[in-house]
Amino acid sequence: MTAFNARTVVIAAAALTARRDTILGQAGLGFVESLVLRAVAAGSATPEEVAAAVVTRNVIDEAQVSAALENLTTAGLIDGAISATTKGEALNDRINAANARSSALLLDGIDERDLATVTRVLDLITERSATPVAL
Repeated sequence: MTAFNARTVVIAAAALTARRDTILGQAGLGFVESLVLRAVAAGSATPEEVAAAVVTRNVIDEAQVSAALENLTTAGLIDGAISATTKGEALNDRINAANARSSALLLDGIDERDLATVTRVLDLITERSATPVAL
């Protein structure tokens, strides 16, 4: 059995990212755009609310959220009042359904206790990833 280490996490993350990007590519969206659309469809109605829902330390910043809001508006998926259009809601629903199917396939047969343990470990790794490491 291979020891658990950062490489294991990185490879799993890369595999999940590729799977996610395939779904989002079919929708014509990038990752940040998909998160912004989800936040808007869930009721975030101001740029600040969207940023609060999407900005993630060391992953997504406010400039990316602002650009995504602009792109989604241009694509007709959200309107100037920052609410999802019918087209945006429909696309968000399709993405959520595809992600749910993907998750079900990936997690099928894995014991709930194992999933709880993995979740705790990955949450700690995410939290600790902000700590700088010198070369």
